[in-house]
Amino acid sequence: MNDLAGRTGAPALYGYVMGGARAMAEAAAPASGAWTTCLGREARAGYLGVADGGPTLEDCLLEPSDAGARAVARAAEAGHAARAAGAAGILTAGPARGAAGLRLPDRLGVVPL
Repeated sequence: MNDLAGRTGAPALYGYVMGGARAMAEAAAPASGAWTTCLGREARAGYLGVADGGPTLEDCLLEPSDAGARAVARAAEAGHAARAAGAAGILTAGPARGAAGLRLPDRLGVVPL
């Protein structure tokens, strides 16, 4: 993501669904840097094996409030208006089922629903 943002000079946002219960969001921007977080944090913790001594969510992902703030900064670099509370609300909404994962780009002003 950093390479893409660096080569294009523009912010990049990428997301993907993992097993239907969690979705990952990765972003990078020339000025605000890169970050990774997820929707469906409990499912992601199970995937990482947190209960079995694996890495914690905090080792790998930003907290929803931090990710929301970074997402807003990335959106601003892209010329979109976004609110941290709206982005953080999606990131704390629970499992990424149905349209929940699609609401993040909407909250960042990228693709209105």
